[in-house]
Amino acid sequence: MKRLIYLVNAGNDEKYRQGVVHGISFPPLGVISLGTAVQQATDWQVRVFDGLVTSEEVIIKNIQQDYPAVLGISVLATSYQSALNLAQAGKKMGAVTIFGNDQARITGINMLKARPEIDYICTADIGERSLVQFLEYIEGKRDISSVAKLLYRTNGSIQHNDLAELNLADRFAVLDQIPIPNRSLIQKEIR
Repeated sequence: MKRLIYLVNAGNDEKYRQGVVHGISFPPLGVISLGTAVQQATDWQVRVFDGLVTSEEVIIKNIQQDYPAVLGISVLATSYQSALNLAQAGKKMGAVTIFGNDQARITGINMLKARPEIDYICTADIGERSLVQFLEYIEGKRDISSVAKLLYRTNGSIQHNDLAELNLADRFAVLDQIPIPNRSLIQKEIR
């Protein structure tokens, strides 16, 4: 049986739902691109959710029903509380949780210090490779210290693998390194 990873674009927190409209009219290409990379490089089953379209309650019900092994959450300042709620639900179901995106990259150390529901943080600008490396670590195929741009707890402290996301020669062709997003990962109504 394939392992299951959920990738969720966390929806805006209640206090921001009225005035913040960014992302509402666009598919969540970040988590779709991550899911595409996982599909192409691993045998993990991928489910993608957009919290700007699918309610937090529905996503949590799916987590409770499917028991994903890994729950990856894209978090911004406007979706932090929603992301924490999802992470708590995932932890209750035994999932390993990993946060990514701007808020996680900027405040990741503080998040790991304060929030036990967050296991790992990806600080990569181009998270596709780092996420695949992370799943290889979860499978026991890679040492944690070799996962690029990963923040994690170890021996009472927080470690950051500040390894290059791309080879020096590849960094100028970054768009050629990212797979074309498989929009079939997201609900048909919002593709």
